[in-house]
Amino acid sequence: TRKESSAASDVYKRQVMESAPTVVIPMTEQEPFFEHDAGEYGRNTMRFMPIFLNETGQTITGFRFRAVFRSAFGDEVFSFEGESTERIAPGQTSTGSTFYYFEDNQFIGDQPYDKLLIFETSGTGSIETTVTAVVFENGDVIVAAE
Repeated sequence: TRKESSAASDVYKRQVMESAPTVVIPMTEQEPFFEHDAGEYGRNTMRFMPIFLNETGQTITGFRFRAVFRSAFGDEVFSFEGESTERIAPGQTSTGSTFYYFEDNQFIGDQPYDKLLIFETSGTGSIETTVTAVVFENGDVIVAAE
């Protein structure tokens, strides 16, 4: 059944990640793609995607990351984990052509959109993004050392 195949797939993914070498991943964080979008019909969103320079010497076909948004005082305001399946050649930089977006729900406060809006409008605070895993074109996977 579909549930069984999904569970088997999850077990396989977990085994691949657990058996992957743990290393310091040579990718340098660049200025992230981060913007406010006033979409159609007043549907506001915050858009975000970290940008990294591939210094691994191999073509990357995907990476996982953790992003932490901090206030001007250094307090964590919002964080999340995500991934990109963009192909990045050695020495090249990823793009923000695909991104995560956080929609505004005007009826519910304190949502990710509300927390991120202050960063975009005031220009204060900071965004720290860490690559946590990389998959290469040849299928090899590495996981960031903690």
